[in-house]
Amino acid sequence: MGLIFLRHAYSRFLKVRDEIIPTLPSRGGKTRALTKEDFSARSSIFLRDNAQFDYLVSLPESETASTAVIAAMKSIEEDYTTLEGLLPKQEYAELDEDALRQVLRIFNDPALHKADGDVFGRIYEYFLTQFADQKAHDNGEFFTPISIVETIVNVIEPTSGKVIDPACGSGGMFVQSAHFVETMKANPNERLTFYGMEKNPTTLRLAKMNLAVHGLEGDIQKAISYYEDPHKGQAPFDYVMANPPFNVDEIDAEKMKDDKRLSFGLPGGNKGGKVSNGNYVWMSFFHSYLSETGRAGIVMSSQASSAGGQEAKVREAMVKTGDMDVMLAIRGNFFYTRTVPCEIWFMDKGKPEHLRDKVLMLDARQVFRKVTRKICDFSPEQEKNLTSIVWLYRGQEDRFAGLVQDYLSTARDEAQQTDFADLLDVLGKACTHFIAHTDTAELKTSVKKLNADAQTYGEAAAALAQPDASIDALTAAWTAMQPLADQAKTLIKEIDHLSKLAQKAQEKVSETLKANVEAISDEDAAKKALFANDEITRQVFGGYLSTYDFQDAIEDGATLPLFYDARGDKLKIAGADLNGRLADALAEAEVDDPDVAAKLSDDLKREYHIVTAEPRLKHVAKDFAWHFSTNWESGKAMYVAIDKVTAVRMYNYIQAEWEAQIAALEAELGSIADDQERLQREAKIAWMRETEMAVVVSDEQNEIKKFKDWGLDIIPHRKRMKDGFTVKEKVGGREIDMRLDVETAFKREEHPFRIVIVCAMWLTGFDVPSLSTLYLDKPLQAHTLMQAIARANRVKEGKNNGLIVDYCGILKNLRKALATFAGHTGGGTLGGPDEPGPDVDPVNPEEKLRSELVEAIALVGERLREGGFDLDRLRKAEGFDKLKALKDVKETINQNDETRKGFEIVARAVFRKYKACLTFGWAEDFKKSYQAINYIYGSLQDDKAEADTTAIIQRLNAIVADAIQITPDTEGDRIFDISKVNFDLLRKEFAKSERKASDTQDLREVVRNRLAKMLAANPTLTDFEERFDKIIKEYNKEKDKNTIEATFEALIHLAAEMEAEAQSHVAMGLSADQKPIFDLLFRADLSQEEIKQIKSASIAVLEALKARMEQVNDIFQKQATRAGLRQEIYDLLYDENTGLPASKYNDKELEIRTDDIFKFFEQRYTAGLML
Repeated sequence: MGLIFLRHAYSRFLKVRDEIIPTLPSRGGKTRALTKEDFSARSSIFLRDNAQFDYLVSLPESETASTAVIAAMKSIEEDYTTLEGLLPKQEYAELDEDALRQVLRIFNDPALHKADGDVFGRIYEYFLTQFADQKAHDNGEFFTPISIVETIVNVIEPTSGKVIDPACGSGGMFVQSAHFVETMKANPNERLTFYGMEKNPTTLRLAKMNLAVHGLEGDIQKAISYYEDPHKGQAPFDYVMANPPFNVDEIDAEKMKDDKRLSFGLPGGNKGGKVSNGNYVWMSFFHSYLSETGRAGIVMSSQASSAGGQEAKVREAMVKTGDMDVMLAIRGNFFYTRTVPCEIWFMDKGKPEHLRDKVLMLDARQVFRKVTRKICDFSPEQEKNLTSIVWLYRGQEDRFAGLVQDYLSTARDEAQQTDFADLLDVLGKACTHFIAHTDTAELKTSVKKLNADAQTYGEAAAALAQPDASIDALTAAWTAMQPLADQAKTLIKEIDHLSKLAQKAQEKVSETLKANVEAISDEDAAKKALFANDEITRQVFGGYLSTYDFQDAIEDGATLPLFYDARGDKLKIAGADLNGRLADALAEAEVDDPDVAAKLSDDLKREYHIVTAEPRLKHVAKDFAWHFSTNWESGKAMYVAIDKVTAVRMYNYIQAEWEAQIAALEAELGSIADDQERLQREAKIAWMRETEMAVVVSDEQNEIKKFKDWGLDIIPHRKRMKDGFTVKEKVGGREIDMRLDVETAFKREEHPFRIVIVCAMWLTGFDVPSLSTLYLDKPLQAHTLMQAIARANRVKEGKNNGLIVDYCGILKNLRKALATFAGHTGGGTLGGPDEPGPDVDPVNPEEKLRSELVEAIALVGERLREGGFDLDRLRKAEGFDKLKALKDVKETINQNDETRKGFEIVARAVFRKYKACLTFGWAEDFKKSYQAINYIYGSLQDDKAEADTTAIIQRLNAIVADAIQITPDTEGDRIFDISKVNFDLLRKEFAKSERKASDTQDLREVVRNRLAKMLAANPTLTDFEERFDKIIKEYNKEKDKNTIEATFEALIHLAAEMEAEAQSHVAMGLSADQKPIFDLLFRADLSQEEIKQIKSASIAVLEALKARMEQVNDIFQKQATRAGLRQEIYDLLYDENTGLPASKYNDKELEIRTDDIFKFFEQRYTAGLML
């Protein structure tokens, strides 16, 4: 395959080279030389002279061919790091020298140079096929035929985005996707990003070579996709394409049971602990990879569509998502090494709503073309016809009409171009020759008839008009062509008859008939005219225990502490014995049973009805609404109900109690005297009003009737689970509505979906760091209980702990589960006679949390006392005294960076601890301390967020403030001109200030933020950064009065100069975006005319690169697109019409300036600051 690879690369190199040369820029009469980047930008490999096939073929006899081929392979690997170590090299040293030279000559046949189209590409694909016949069909793996891959591509249409193939083989899906983009006259490297997984190292090597030879880039990892997901960080994907192994029965079920990609569950297992059939493992994976508008095309065993048992349940669940789009059945003999039939399953998460309850079923088992006795495929026309049915299904009648118009136009053109003159002339001469040797009467009569019929055919063809694209016009054109099609059939028969008569006459004479009648007959054109009678479009739609030590995890920072609140006991609704029996029954029930309640035995019906009695559930709902709203700043909540019906009932009860709680809080607003407390209460009410809640349970058959019998409606809940939420997202600079699925919405900390009610779903393998409280009203035990409570202990900034609220009395089960699964750290036997059971008791939250809160508040007080301020002063102060105390404490905190950061850290610890204690009655004792600390902290953050240099000056000097000119800029900042400030007055006013340290700290924050923005926009302004760092360094040395005043004045001067620089582009006639590019290109020795040239170059570079970055997908992530962008910058600067003056910028300096601008754009792009 190495030489085939090299020859194919050379073929593409020659083609692309001829396209590049006319486009190369020039200056000073010198055309820029070809570069590797030129070829990368056009999806081709650059070949050094010694790697070009002509060079290898013309090697003198004095040189060794194998050495030269090895050197060629090494040179390619040096230029393309993705191929490093992959190309065959030493193998050629083992080949016979003469044989190797002969192969090189064969692959360089002159006919290959003259051939049109991608002839060598087809040869390359042929050898891939042969390789597949030998290597790539073990364990249910088959090389995917090109026509099947093309069909997948035609249906999912990968135009732009991320493409993944988790069983990528030799990479054919990627290559055909690239071809699809190329038909759009676009660069696939700019439009698509490829990700693949492949477990076979030989096949993986071939895939990387296949991508490289087509000039493509892709991240292909060696992985066993069942157990590994190396690209999960890149998810979701816009397109999934795959031909995974069929019917694999060796997947370890235990390894996969918690895989998040199995959103529909494991599709059954066998006694050996294996998944009984891997088909639906793959299908689940592919569905999970897709983005909200993603499409997938998967080659699948035909057995998958009729599989029963758990596979049928997974299939049903997948169909009910509405994401299944098309199923295409294909006959056997399409694969090169197996005769098995197959199906292609297509998914589309972005289907329009009116198609979400529909699946297009295409039976294409009678659509095929015979390639060999053993192999079939789809012809290009058959692929188009099948795709056109999908267009009609999607409502794209215009595309279907366009295809029919193309067919009719082609048939019309070929019919009009058919010329029988040469054939009739040869036949006439044959008659003249034969007449002396045999009877030619029948031959002459047939020739005469053919002549007349050919003339009639030509006249009818000439009368055909070019059809319009409307359905009526196409129908009329098709009708008008029918007589011509009939005539074509007659002509074919006549030509065939004449051929036989001529052959018969030839046998009777000694001389050979030189004219080959059959060779010049235009049977193909006549046959194509018959396409309208084709009925292709008639389709039927048819012994190891995993242990985990919680304490170690907490100490390592991997998880947070979990606390337990037995609210069921407090509310006197728990009933430990009753719930113990229920827990045992639930544990015995099948996990995937659609109705767990039906599994409860007759003797537990009484207990079940007690637990689900309306008064009890309403009592729980009322407590839940109070408890979670009290803890409103802590995070999100999950309520676990005993079954699906109870989950929906609880949704209704909680909704009612939630609204009642809001009404009660609003009623109390008027009686709250403290302004701070009133603002807090209003924020809480607003939070409660925007909070969304939803039920998330698995679906089942006949569920509508079942819920209706309970007086419930499952339909709106199912709609929410299916449709998710609508959110505003910015795309391309504009705000649009986007659909967000429920899982993603709950995982997003900022999304108001904060309450989820479940019974089994989301209890395992579902991580939400912002989930802080788990409300359990379902008796659980053992590992199921452990997995459930682990939902609440995920680490998140600002989260102090996870809380388990128990309404059903599972303390005994919780102690046992913790002892079994969380208290053992290795060694010995779990619970063995010689090993004491671990001391695990979750029932100590109040004491521990209280002591932690006391300690945190004391630490804040101690830090403030060290600075000379007593926290009690602020706790007790009111009115103006409170404002004066606030000013004093901020001055204490703002002494330097260390004092301010130290206070903020200990204050945040108080907030975490206090919020974790809100539901305990004694939390009220610490309310004043919390409010005082929060008052200070909030004021400091307000100063930082709202700090404005203009506002600071206004506070210091009203006279000076009047002289300040304030105008809004494009980014919404306040731009000020301090050139008119009287600094003598400023010093006097500043001397009177009682908060010098705070004023200086505020100004410093303003300058720092402004400087960060300026440097991000223009990296050449580093001198301002150096001056700022020097000022702050001097400030931090000493904190006396003189230092603070000097620092304030230095910052004012620096801020004024920064603002002058920020407006300098206006005087230069440049935009704020163009100025940084100008600065990167500028030289001090430029003339006025050259400066104008630099300005023009800055504008040209900016416009070209903005357009390029908007068009290209992941432009800085791929070598080819990075190279293309850099080359475009270089060419713009090199070109004598758009670039830099050649007299001042030599080639070396051009390279430096190009790199500077490339880095600037990359930094802006990476930071999300697109120009």
